[in-house]
Amino acid sequence: MLLGLVALVLASCTTRAVYEGIKQNHLNECNQLPGAQREECLDHLPPDYETYRRQHEAITSDSP
Repeated sequence: MLLGLVALVLASCTTRAVYEGIKQNHLNECNQLPGAQREECLDHLPPDYETYRRQHEAITSDSP
């Protein structure tokens, strides 16, 4: 049982790291754009991981 819990925690950390890496790449791409394009791009950055996780759980818990 402890091994399962450890695996779950590690998987969660990995998921968060991947999410944050993707978000950082998006931010880097936005920062390479000029002026108004940059601002528009930044407006479309994904939410922080905890907000994403809550939204994802809400959507998947509503599914049949």
